[in-house]
Amino acid sequence: MVAFLVAAVAIFVAFVGLLGLLSPKGLVSFVSDWQSKTGLWGAIILRLLLGLGLWQVAGLSSFPLTFKVLAVLSLLGAVALPLIGLGRFRRVLFWWTHQSPAMIRLWSALLVAFGVFVSSALYA
Repeated sequence: MVAFLVAAVAIFVAFVGLLGLLSPKGLVSFVSDWQSKTGLWGAIILRLLLGLGLWQVAGLSSFPLTFKVLAVLSLLGAVALPLIGLGRFRRVLFWWTHQSPAMIRLWSALLVAFGVFVSSALYA
């Protein structure tokens, strides 16, 4: 069940990346909706759950060490977000949403790669 949920999140991440590849403005609009206290806590919870899920399914994947590294990075992100606070979180999102379309597409390609990698490594 956990593997299915991790794969579902990974596929969602890939689709968000695909949105950014096809429409950088669409992704900017989506990301802009996260600039609130609720958005900050949503980002924290998403990173926490993804990190715990990646760690738990690492043994089932084709790349267990990579999954554990990604899990630790995700968990560190979950811990760091409340420490940086809402003000800095908003500034980071503001900075990111004002990048060039080419830069947003680059980040989006990384999201697609992450999503495809995680979902395919679970079911390879």
